[in-house]
Amino acid sequence: MNIKWSDEARQTWNESFEYCIENYGKHFAQKLLKILERKTNSLAVFPESGSPMQMLDTDTYNYRSITLYKDYKIIYRVDYSNDYVFIVNILNMRMSYETMQEIISGK
Repeated sequence: MNIKWSDEARQTWNESFEYCIENYGKHFAQKLLKILERKTNSLAVFPESGSPMQMLDTDTYNYRSITLYKDYKIIYRVDYSNDYVFIVNILNMRMSYETMQEIISGK
């Protein structure tokens, strides 16, 4: 399967990467980048490896998540008919349920 990213997911990743460079150093940021690459590559091969996110399921999409690092998760959905995994966003799982829903739905 191919991997596609939402604009929001790309923006979140870019901001997180820059934050890591500024606060933890380039070495840590590069380590995090390698983890992200490994996780997304594994999703291309094993798209159902992430956990279902029942609280975010809608009539249209079934969301899944896979841990990126500690409390941060990659939120994604699988489009079998078009053969791709869509990265919706990268979220801090300590945020409220309502905030997560707003971010996922783009409100």
